[in-house]
Amino acid sequence: DQHLTAENILDNFCRADFVVKVRIAKIRPRRIVGKKARVFRAWKATKEELKSLRNPKFIFDSAQTCCTQRARDAKKKRYLVMGKKGNGSGEFLPTFMVPWSKSKELKRARRMFKEMNCENLKET
Repeated sequence: DQHLTAENILDNFCRADFVVKVRIAKIRPRRIVGKKARVFRAWKATKEELKSLRNPKFIFDSAQTCCTQRARDAKKKRYLVMGKKGNGSGEFLPTFMVPWSKSKELKRARRMFKEMNCENLKET
């Protein structure tokens, strides 16, 4: 469970391979399938990889099943999901997942996504 502060969101933003806002399509105990994702950030990927990020498959290990349970409770919502790319094609490993809201912190972080230079942060 992550704290929803702009600093925490931006910290996770820079560590992640991908950042998407996504609606949940299917929920399984250790897998969530998203649809209609809006990509805020992605690694230097091929066209096929970026296309798979539009309808991502998020894979969870057994310690992270609380995320799938929380998503099941609020299935209609959109989520801000950040994470690393998995080994399989079209599979992604989430490291940060929060419900999308119109909160002040999320708006502030979203504005900063555009001008964020993560290369500077890695040095400090």
